Amino acid sequence: MKKLIDVIYSLRQPGLDDALYYTYLILKKFPNYFQKEDLDFETLSEGLGYLLKETQYPKNWTELDLQDTQSFISNVDKPTYREYSSRLAHQLYVLLENQEGEMPLVLNKWKEQSLNDKLPQIRKIWLNQ
Repeated sequence: MKKLIDVIYSLRQPGLDDALYYTYLILKKFPNYFQKEDLDFETLSEGLGYLLKETQYPKNWTELDLQDTQSFISNVDKPTYREYSSRLAHQLYVLLENQEGEMPLVLNKWKEQSLNDKLPQIRKIWLNQ
């Protein structure tokens, strides 16, 4: 799990999408196995904070925007990464809610932005709580 979290934190390519998805899947399938203390939660939260910024949609979807070089994630791939990141953030939110842990600000930001996302599949993640 530590290696997956490191990939997420560093936004390491290739494999970031897989790391997001598999971390989400592990937490979803085995929620009782993990406590906040078991995860490198600060690193994971920081990584999700980076992804919150990196997956912001461009203001205009022009051809020039599709070639954006200022981001680690291409604009074409942002919806996929945003969905995977939102799923992971949601799963962490549920995990902490069930453990009555303190909710990190980044998870609340993911919830707010996901519920107001342009894409219905991202909004749906948090609506089916």
